[in-house]
This record gives sequence, structure tokens and C-alpha cells, in this order.
Amino acid sequence: MDAITNVPLPINEPVRSYAPGSAERRSLETTLQEMADAGPIELTATIGGHQRMAAGEAFDVIMPSDHAHVLGRSASASEGSSGSIRESGGAPAGRRASSASLMSGSS
Repeated sequence: MDAITNVPLPINEPVRSYAPGSAERRSLETTLQEMADAGPIELTATIGGHQRMAAGEAFDVIMPSDHAHVLGRSASASEGSSGSIRESGGAPAGRRASSASLMSGSS
């Protein structure tokens, strides 16, 4: 028999309660406050393995608990977002070709 019969026990992340007054709760609240105080960040898209702002319509990403607080700014991906990637030679080496490029005979 070639099957592995002894399955290893799973090792999970520790379960934290984040109870009021606990060290993990204070750490979480401190980190969240630091992120909120940092100001809006640029939320990029990854297109063809390259991170950059998408070329579509820009939008604000807001804090769910405070709609007046802007966490970051992003943009919708569009045809223009991927155009410069194609013009520069396509996706980085090691990326799979799309089914459309395989059918057309290019890679």
C-alpha cells in the first residue's frame, strides 16, 4: 500500500479572545488607531504582475464605522489599465498565457 495513513495533526493559529482589557485587545486597538491616523493610502491594482493605480474612475475607500473617514483611494480597472502592460511585452516571465492568446497562436 502506497497511501500515507498517518495524517499529521493540523497546527492552527492561536485563538485569541480580544476580551476588553486584554493585551491582545489593546494591541489591536492601537494598530487600528495608527492605521486610521496615517491618512489615506494609495490602494493599487495588480495587473499582469505589476502594481499600480488602475486607469479607471477613482474612488475613495471609507471606514465602515465612520463614513466621513477616508482610509484610501483606488480606481476601477479598465481597458486602459492593462493596455500599457500589453504594449511593454505582456505579463512577466512565468505567467500563463490566457486562453484567448493560445487560440490566436500568440503567447
